Amino acid sequence: MKFVKLPPPVFVRTLLLFSLLSLVFGPSVAMSGPQEEYTFDPNPLRTADTSSPRATLQSFLNNLGQVIDDQRRGQFSVKTGRAFLRAINALDFSTTANSDSWLVRIRRVLLLTELLGRIELPTEDEIPGQKALADGAVTEWTIPNTAITIAIVEAGPREGEFLFSADTVQRLHRFYESAKDLPPKPGAVVGLYDQWPGADTGPLALEEEVRNRLRPVDTSSPRSTMEGFLDSINRAYVLVTEAEAALTATPPTLTKEAALEIEVTASNLLQRAVRTLELSEGPEALRDDIGVESTLQLKEIFDRIQLPPVDTVPDPGMVAAARQQGSGVLRWRYPNTEVEIVEVAEGERQGEFLFSAATVRHVSQFYQQVESLPYREGVRTAQWVSPDKSPGFFEYYISTPGYLIPQVHPFDKAMDALPPWLNPLHGQQTRWQWIGLVLSVLALVSVAYVLFRVIKRTGQEIGAPLNRWLMVLVPVVIALFAGVVADFIDNDLNISGDLSNAILAAGRLIVTVMGAWAFYLLSRARAEARDVQREADARSAEPEPQGEAPGFEYET
Repeated sequence: MKFVKLPPPVFVRTLLLFSLLSLVFGPSVAMSGPQEEYTFDPNPLRTADTSSPRATLQSFLNNLGQVIDDQRRGQFSVKTGRAFLRAINALDFSTTANSDSWLVRIRRVLLLTELLGRIELPTEDEIPGQKALADGAVTEWTIPNTAITIAIVEAGPREGEFLFSADTVQRLHRFYESAKDLPPKPGAVVGLYDQWPGADTGPLALEEEVRNRLRPVDTSSPRSTMEGFLDSINRAYVLVTEAEAALTATPPTLTKEAALEIEVTASNLLQRAVRTLELSEGPEALRDDIGVESTLQLKEIFDRIQLPPVDTVPDPGMVAAARQQGSGVLRWRYPNTEVEIVEVAEGERQGEFLFSAATVRHVSQFYQQVESLPYREGVRTAQWVSPDKSPGFFEYYISTPGYLIPQVHPFDKAMDALPPWLNPLHGQQTRWQWIGLVLSVLALVSVAYVLFRVIKRTGQEIGAPLNRWLMVLVPVVIALFAGVVADFIDNDLNISGDLSNAILAAGRLIVTVMGAWAFYLLSRARAEARDVQREADARSAEPEPQGEAPGFEYET
């Protein structure tokens, strides 16, 4: 059977639609007309047969076969949706993160389909069936030469059923990375998962976008934290580098509007990685800057050392076992380093596994120690979801204006006009950033001085008591302008590191001092206004001076 490719958006959207319809409306919804006989489902309540490993595997393959056959015929129906739901129900999602999402479940089914389309399966007689289960000795079965296991569910609403095991479902993405280069078996259906990114419209695309913007990294174990950290940064790096290449192509192959959307997605991915760091010790106002820079520095460290074997990093099962043993606060240390992932013991993130506060505190020092080392070499392995490197991402971030894709912002033209000698780094800032910093500070001082002189001169001209009220404008305007300058230095010049923290602290100090000065001037102005009012009231209360009574002159 040769697979006839349909556009992935059509296939996935239609499949999801009829899967949902089959749940909501049952047998009352079906395609009418000449196809009615084909789409009629005589057993609308039938579930997947999961009574043995043989039945589960066969049920999964048969139901997926029906879905693919309907695709080839172009005859999607609620019957198709029910078949896909039965395929989904052959998988145990109990330890898969975010498995309550259709997006996650469909992806896992597609991954399993890709794997089964590439590996050799034993004959039916070699797979345990009902007879083999009679004595109760068979509780699981693994496809030969793989780690894909079908196991009995020991507790819960599906107790006694044989499903593709929770561990298998959780690790399908790793299995796929190992097997995706294998040729497909004759007549096998492959390629759907690779074409998944093409599904850029419809309900699944909307859920994908929402998840990209809102979904945090799974931090339920050190392994999931590590995976989410690597995956988020690598995806952000790919988006940024590809967008830059498209914008600088001749002619550009990407519009600025599309690039802005990509920048939003990349920024969200970077913030997801930041969420894997324990930042509670740092000042709240500086957490964004500290978080992003620490995240990128930590990734630079990982890109220079070999990732540990994935099975040595605790997963949810290992965490649960350790908790049952009463091990206290759990932690995992990256081999031969002081980088560690620690369970949060208290607070709103209690129970999550994050890169420790000590790691964040010293990450800049760690980075400086390995900065001169080359990036690790070697081919991509399937142990980790995203072992790819993001070379130069930290230096790119600190040496460009405060945007992940500067070409779509007004600053880009100014950057293009700068001579090359302004680009080298000194103290984690480029020369043009140092110059911009000095000019920004001079601009703040100049505006403050000119404003003070102008308002003071104007106050002298208008005299008391209005001059006191006018002087209140000086600290207020200086505080506002200082906030604008500090924001420009932080977000546009993108000054980084300890210098950025010092500038932000100085900006807050200036605002505080100006606020105190404004309060003092306001108090003086009010006091003087009251004095003037009291003097006026006193004068108005004094009696009018009495003169001599008018007299008359007589002629004599």
